[in-house]
Amino acid sequence: MEFRVLGPLEVVDDDGEPVAIGGPKPRTLIAVLALDVRHAVSSDRIIDAIWGDDPPDRASAALQVHVSKLRSALGEGTIRTRRPGYLLDVPPDAVDHVRFERHHSEGLTALGAAQFDDAVHHFEAALALWRGAPLADLPDRRFADATVAAFTRTRETIERGRIEAELRRGNHEAVLTDVSDLLAANPLDESVRAMAMLAHYRSGRTASALELYDEGRRELAEELGMDPGPELEALHRQILDHDPSLAAEAELPHELGGTTTQRRSLTDALRPVLQLGERTVELERPVVTLGRHPDRVVHVEDPKASRRHAEIRRIGELYIIRDQGSTNGTIVNGAPVLEAELADGDEI
Repeated sequence: MEFRVLGPLEVVDDDGEPVAIGGPKPRTLIAVLALDVRHAVSSDRIIDAIWGDDPPDRASAALQVHVSKLRSALGEGTIRTRRPGYLLDVPPDAVDHVRFERHHSEGLTALGAAQFDDAVHHFEAALALWRGAPLADLPDRRFADATVAAFTRTRETIERGRIEAELRRGNHEAVLTDVSDLLAANPLDESVRAMAMLAHYRSGRTASALELYDEGRRELAEELGMDPGPELEALHRQILDHDPSLAAEAELPHELGGTTTQRRSLTDALRPVLQLGERTVELERPVVTLGRHPDRVVHVEDPKASRRHAEIRRIGELYIIRDQGSTNGTIVNGAPVLEAELADGDEI
């Protein structure tokens, strides 16, 4: 059985046939559990996702009814009761976003090791899982806004990485349309403009490459009051001079085209440092659990903590914190949150 969230929500059986899971409420329930596959999600969080600000009087009982019906549709053991709520007990790879993230990570590793064929394989495998806006069919997906935003940014990073890998292995003409589309969506991104200029130049379109530079210079001046950076200016001069180092078989200039590997390094450098009371904690792991001891002090990744308080999960280049049914709620920078994107220096 496979659970798909990278597009309209779908559940398919082992033969690829769709499984009927009902209307918006059970679909939201499945979505909440699938986003945190094999992790318990609190009943309170599920209720908030399904009913928002208008839960029924006996919301827990209503939730149990939906869980029971889904167990009948999906098979016993698929949804398990686990304090403080429920979990989807399937292999992680049965959920598309897990495979998406794995291919993203393996693609970055291959790109950094100059294994461009492998990088393209992983990036294309990730992109093949994307069927459109995640959970686009749900009438209210506010419970997943931060996660959906993270998936969307990861997809753009994957597309950048694929284009970079294709350029590095000499397939410049094959990416002309894709890099043009990416530039249209990110006209002020100089690294994307550099890749577009290089793809045009290597395809024998020198005039187009130079026009892309002029267009970028105008847009930067009009929108930001800035001139192109030194790297883009250097590439412009190289194109004007027909620099042999820009030949198709030459390596893509890392300071211009290495957007994916650069972003990975930049993300590591800007890994959030959280304030927990008087302590600072640097997030290093893909998943970090915050727990509480009876003394009400928050502890990080401590198996002796009396209960789970919140969980921080890295999705692509973002860190998402999700409340796990804590009594007093999860507070980020003084405001209660159920799910939120974290930034460097946030206080929890």
